[in-house]
Amino acid sequence: MSETGFSEHQENKLSLWGDKKFQDFLVDRGIKPEDKILIERLAESPQKYFLEYHNFFSFEKDNTCAQLKRQLENHKKFGHEPERADFLSVYISFAEKYPWFVCWHLNGFLEKRKISIG
Repeated sequence: MSETGFSEHQENKLSLWGDKKFQDFLVDRGIKPEDKILIERLAESPQKYFLEYHNFFSFEKDNTCAQLKRQLENHKKFGHEPERADFLSVYISFAEKYPWFVCWHLNGFLEKRKISIG
């Protein structure tokens, strides 16, 4: 196990795991190894979603989870992108466990880096 609590195999699955700044983020923000799957699922989302949510978390702050849930409800009624519904669902799961600023920082990592899953 590395300092992040993830196995070497898990860290190799996502190129971001090897990034020192990302590892510091995981440790500093107390990201649990069992939440790795949420990060991997988010990483599979189109990059445009992360760009769209660039300011979302810093604007919504403590209201982040409620607003994500509202957006998911609206998307289920009016949306046409199944990927967006999954993106919102996974972010809700993550936001229920971590404060808004952790979501914001994670979004920044996923927005700026080319991520390879596999």
